[in-house]
Amino acid sequence: MSGQPFRARFGFDADNQKLIQLQDPAAGTDGVNLQTLRREAGFALAARVGNLPNPNDPDPSKRPINGRGYLIQLDLDGSPVDRIAVWDDSRPATGGVAAIQVLEPPGDKALIQSQVGSDDGGKTFDVNAGTGCVLDLVAQPDGSIQARITSPGTNYAIGDSITWPGPSLAWNLVGSVTAVVVQLTGPASTGGWHFVDPQIWVQALRSAPDPDWAIEGDLSVVTEKNHEQLKVYTAGAWQTVYDLDTIRGMISALNLFQGTVQQVGGSVVGALPMDGLPDVTVPATGVQHVSQYWVWVGTAGYVVKAGDPNGVGADLAGAALQVGDWLQVSSRPGLNPGDPVTYHWSHIGGDLLAKSRADALYGLQPWVAGNYEQGAIITYQGNLYRATGGVVPTDGSRHNRCTVVADSADGRCAQRADRCRPADGGTSEGCFPGAEQRPGRREACAVFV
Repeated sequence: MSGQPFRARFGFDADNQKLIQLQDPAAGTDGVNLQTLRREAGFALAARVGNLPNPNDPDPSKRPINGRGYLIQLDLDGSPVDRIAVWDDSRPATGGVAAIQVLEPPGDKALIQSQVGSDDGGKTFDVNAGTGCVLDLVAQPDGSIQARITSPGTNYAIGDSITWPGPSLAWNLVGSVTAVVVQLTGPASTGGWHFVDPQIWVQALRSAPDPDWAIEGDLSVVTEKNHEQLKVYTAGAWQTVYDLDTIRGMISALNLFQGTVQQVGGSVVGALPMDGLPDVTVPATGVQHVSQYWVWVGTAGYVVKAGDPNGVGADLAGAALQVGDWLQVSSRPGLNPGDPVTYHWSHIGGDLLAKSRADALYGLQPWVAGNYEQGAIITYQGNLYRATGGVVPTDGSRHNRCTVVADSADGRCAQRADRCRPADGGTSEGCFPGAEQRPGRREACAVFV
């Protein structure tokens, strides 16, 4: 199709216009129809940002022309970028240095990596009319060199660059290192240049560094499976808009259940011993775990001791823990304004039964000396017994916290004299006072094996 002339009416916003993929057969493999841009739109070509005309050039004829568009074909590393810049005389042309892009010699990558973290500090960066900028060059793990600006200087323009011979640097490199100004301090971070076509940078891996030559509105997309990410460049920095890893972490954090716990020395496979719980007496630890909880799977009826670790004993001494109970981290504000928040353990009874607790309560397990919570039913010599209170091993055979709920066929308490004693401590066989003996009926004898 042939091009048609158009007239720009009022309200035309050149800053926010885009020129995308004007490709046709005449353009060859170029992403933008370079011939059309040069012939019809008067665009000039610049291989890299450092090749843009400089407003400080001593020769006025080499300075950028107001309203003229320039197509930057490559980034410093030589990758295609096809970024369009338009010069605007009404904007501040120069300023201090806010960001530097560094081009390292590819052949020196391994040498730079071998000296990661080392630096060549205090490099002066006086170029063209720009003065006073000082840089620290730092070797990075990926074999790149980062330029840290210790003094921004003044009167620099976008594209100002300097090259240092490799042997002159602290790492004694073979190739040369070039640094280019890509962002300025002050209200006009791109100087007099309008970059009118925000780019979409595609990264294969989430671990890849952010693109170091970005302008307002650029997007960075990570396509790594299960680690997808989207960022936008705004206000001089990359801002994360979407990050699958972060979302997964947030979802995980909403699951406050952290696992199971038992007493120190317990034998439940996979359960955390109590000394493995977070120490909530340390505020920095408590705040990280507030509202999280662990389910008790240790000994039923375990009585918390004052010396139990990580704040459990200090908060819950004397509490009897049953299988299925929660130990949850809670926060408490101070009594007075300005008092620090403190973190504590809370004991929450297990209203929803874990299987192990249900087995201990209602599984009709054979009697063994141990811990039983109130309501637990066990079997002994053909009879069923229910705990009328908490039971611990030290209660012994004379304890009266179990009630016979099924007895022998003769209607009497099916207990021997040494296992069923009257409340007065006598030795005669029988039931406690108040329990009637009626042949042919079940007796309610308050006895304990």
